[in-house]
Amino acid sequence: MHTLAAKPRSRPRGDDENVLAMNALHHRAFDANLFTLDDERRLQVNPQFDPGHPFLRETIVARAEEAVSLPPEVTIAPEYLAERNQSLAWV
Repeated sequence: MHTLAAKPRSRPRGDDENVLAMNALHHRAFDANLFTLDDERRLQVNPQFDPGHPFLRETIVARAEEAVSLPPEVTIAPEYLAERNQSLAWV
């Protein structure tokens, strides 16, 4: 699972509204600030992101601005996305 906050280790563990499960490839791209979700859960992609991996190109870059659907039991607190996105100059 991945913590959304800009400083993930500063958040206490166990806050279920600050966790998003990702595969390892997307996790690394997220941690490198190459993409994020906006407050409407649309995929926002760093304009400088030019992935060499075709899977990242297909699943992130080609889907920029698309809404990401999450399982109904997943809740992301808006303040965590806002905090993360405020730290990204390209959002």
